[in-house]
Amino acid sequence: MVLNTQPTDDVSIPVSSSDTTEGTPDVSGLTFTIGNWNTVQTVTVTGVNDFIIDGPIGYSIVLAGATSLDGNYSGFNPSDVSLTNNDNDAAGFDISSISGPTTESGGTAIFTVDLASQPSAVVSISVSTSDTTEGTPNVAGLTFTTSNWNTAQTVTVTGVNDFTVDGNVVYSIILGAAVSTDGNYSGENPADISVTNNDNDVAGFTMSAISGNTNEGGGTATFTVVLKSQPDDDVSISVSSSDTTEGTPNVSGLTFTSGNWNTTQTVTVTGVDDVQIDHTVGYTILLGAATSTDSDYSGHNPDDVVVANEDNDVASFTVSAVSGDTTEIGGTATFTVKLTSQPTDNVSIPVTSGDTTEGTPNVAGLTFTTGNWNTAQTVTITGVDDVQTDGDITYSILLGVATSTDSDYDGLNPSDVSLDNIDNDAAGFVVSAISGNTTEGGGTATFTVALSTQPSFNVSIPVSSSDTTEGTPNVAGLTFTTANWNTAQTVTVTGVNDTDRDGSVGYTVVLATVTSSDSAYNGQDPADVSVTNVESGTSGVASILAASFAVGYEITIEVTADTDEYANQTAGAGNDTLSVTLSSAPTGDSLTVVLQESTVTAGSFDCTVDGCIVPTASGAASVDSILQVASGDTVTLTYNDAIRATGSSGTSTDNATVNAASCVSLVINEVVTLPQQDWNDSSGGGAAAFSGTAGTGTVGTDDEWIEIYNNGSCAVDLDGTASDGDGYLLHILAGSGYTYEFGVSDGQVLVFSGTSTVDNFQVGDYLIIGDPAGSTSLPDDVWIRLDEPLSAGGIIDDVALGTSRGADNSTSNNAPAGTSSGTSDEAVGRDSSSTDTNVDSSDFGATRKAATMGVAN
Repeated sequence: MVLNTQPTDDVSIPVSSSDTTEGTPDVSGLTFTIGNWNTVQTVTVTGVNDFIIDGPIGYSIVLAGATSLDGNYSGFNPSDVSLTNNDNDAAGFDISSISGPTTESGGTAIFTVDLASQPSAVVSISVSTSDTTEGTPNVAGLTFTTSNWNTAQTVTVTGVNDFTVDGNVVYSIILGAAVSTDGNYSGENPADISVTNNDNDVAGFTMSAISGNTNEGGGTATFTVVLKSQPDDDVSISVSSSDTTEGTPNVSGLTFTSGNWNTTQTVTVTGVDDVQIDHTVGYTILLGAATSTDSDYSGHNPDDVVVANEDNDVASFTVSAVSGDTTEIGGTATFTVKLTSQPTDNVSIPVTSGDTTEGTPNVAGLTFTTGNWNTAQTVTITGVDDVQTDGDITYSILLGVATSTDSDYDGLNPSDVSLDNIDNDAAGFVVSAISGNTTEGGGTATFTVALSTQPSFNVSIPVSSSDTTEGTPNVAGLTFTTANWNTAQTVTVTGVNDTDRDGSVGYTVVLATVTSSDSAYNGQDPADVSVTNVESGTSGVASILAASFAVGYEITIEVTADTDEYANQTAGAGNDTLSVTLSSAPTGDSLTVVLQESTVTAGSFDCTVDGCIVPTASGAASVDSILQVASGDTVTLTYNDAIRATGSSGTSTDNATVNAASCVSLVINEVVTLPQQDWNDSSGGGAAAFSGTAGTGTVGTDDEWIEIYNNGSCAVDLDGTASDGDGYLLHILAGSGYTYEFGVSDGQVLVFSGTSTVDNFQVGDYLIIGDPAGSTSLPDDVWIRLDEPLSAGGIIDDVALGTSRGADNSTSNNAPAGTSSGTSDEAVGRDSSSTDTNVDSSDFGATRKAATMGVAN
């Protein structure tokens, strides 16, 4: 642009665009001066891109009215300049190259897509694969908007594995025709992307390492085989051993199909035994060349598997345990010897005793050959006797060092065999029975003493009398030496006379504690010898035969005399009397005194049970008075002299001491621990008294019961004074245990047969104790014990059922357990005679029986 004429002052013209979205001038105005008015000034107009497909667009560069002090130019408006902005936008897609191949191991490749121009509406294209067995895109389509049209969107393609040897396969990611309301893009179809999926499959075999060695003891090892790729057809390989004397596979071949080609197949190899010492031997499991119509596998030869078979053969000896000990009475013991492996030549071992005074072997040596090496050879050892008390002696049978040309065995020393020789010699005394009684007239009796074993030093035994007023030995002691130990020495005992009518009196020849430097004998106490000194003359003797430890029993006084003492006595003469005086006053209604005539024939002695004895104590007592006597009390017996000798007059007395015998005998007769029927009232439940007949109520633990039978010769007061600690005790010894004291009830029900009561349990009657364990249950395996009161402390009877341990701490002689299955085996009961032999298995039998409450079993 230039002015036509020279202005008188500067002329300025504004320059602008009518549409800045299509084009813009490079200046905003032009100024011409009086100096450059005729110099052309250039305006450069640049087109503007709009990314829209809008075709060629016309617009103007606007030259506005001039401003100047030159009146000719001021307000002058030059013509605008018209232009066209040609469109450079076309509908299309910018698609990058694929980043590389995919792989069958899951390798990926990517490419990007964006639009070449801004659409007027949303543009969508689908994305898929031409072969889903080779590769797949991560999206099913792409969508571009007017905002994100020029943002590249990434498509990730992942390779697919097919397990077949198919080489590298080309496939395409298909970009579908665009869908849009923008007519320029609708139907526009972008180019597809070509991709290669690289194959990872090769024909081959995968063998695992062998799991370990085999061994000659039959130990196994395993390995597995699997194909590396899916075959077109079956693939078979043979399996064999390079040395079947060392190990063998469990299969002769393996076959893989197109279905199981990738399933591992296991081969188990078992070691083979031999009897030689050949140490560890290597061998091979051979896998043969494959046979298949699949050319990739046909002829393919998998690697063989190397195995080692460990030797289990060692040069050694198997020496059995000795069968037991030998004994000094010639008892034998045995053991056996054999080799553990086959030798290459004979193997000999000497056999000797470490102590020939204790035991000797029956052979001097053993020899093993290549033929009999594994046959056990027996050595028999015989015990050797001596006469010393030397206890059980340990000794050894010595197996000496082997000799052989087989270097593995030569010089080997088998283990010796240790055992005991059981001593049959025990320090003791051989004391004979007394030859008879001594007498007050100086009559003698003898017995002998010897040692049972040879002592190592002298043995001295003091000899004395327990009562020198009745009898005395002829020696004060006996001495035995190592030479005369087994020679019996005789002791002679001489009776001593006295003036008392004391009858025949027992006493003891005391063999006191031994003194000796032989520890086996020193301190031993030989058994004393009991003797009776018989009184001289013909006087009668009264003695106490039986009395109780506690209340409720009967005492019997036996009057013995020569028959001629009664020759002139006639029945009813009234002059033969006998009185009883106690050493202390009676304390209760507990003793009945009864007379027995032992050597006097009936009718020759006019005492009767009721009329001959008059018990007295603290004053006179009437005939048949009931008095109490305890063990150890002295009873004074007063006689009219007429009872002692014909024609004599006056009275005589004898004293007798109460001994410990008792007339009480109670037995546990029947036990029901698991009731099979109601033994209470017929309506069931409650604490109703047992009727002796089964009811129809509910069966429970209160139907358990124990029956006691009085098979003695006197009635028993079970509860004493009815104070704690004075009654008889019933112990339930199982579980937490329970004790019931008669007279101190804990809910138990007592039912007596006959007319018995707890204060007067009569001979031949039965006592049933219902619910005997109180609030607890009566176990099926239980020890039941009946004891005297605590003041006496003795056991009256006990029964062990099932597996419970009784007084003998054993179960071998037990009665059956109380478990029952019906009324036919509800009770554990004695035999019908209620016998008590103290062997429960005999008294009760091996099986349970039907309950018989209150009557004989």
